[in-house]
Amino acid sequence: AILLSVGLIQSAHIETKSEQTGFVVPRGAIIRFRGSDWVYVRAGPGAFERRLLESPVPEADGFFVAKGLSVGEEVVVRGAAALFAAEQSAPGAAL
Repeated sequence: AILLSVGLIQSAHIETKSEQTGFVVPRGAIIRFRGSDWVYVRAGPGAFERRLLESPVPEADGFFVAKGLSVGEEVVVRGAAALFAAEQSAPGAAL
């Protein structure tokens, strides 16, 4: 613990025998903002909404998310940073 500074994150894994259902979100799809992980999900033609990932678990190819996403939803896996920049530069955006 002495080697960890304030704000650094260390992950740990605990193996369990129970199965969990969910999704693995690619690392490139995730935006880190205000200490939380977010993804953009298609909300309609040309429309996207930023959605909070609840308790994402690091995996080899991304982050496992057990809730917050549904089968059939389209998650932005390329260009998420551009969507975030556009959202933050929009008039009235909360920085």
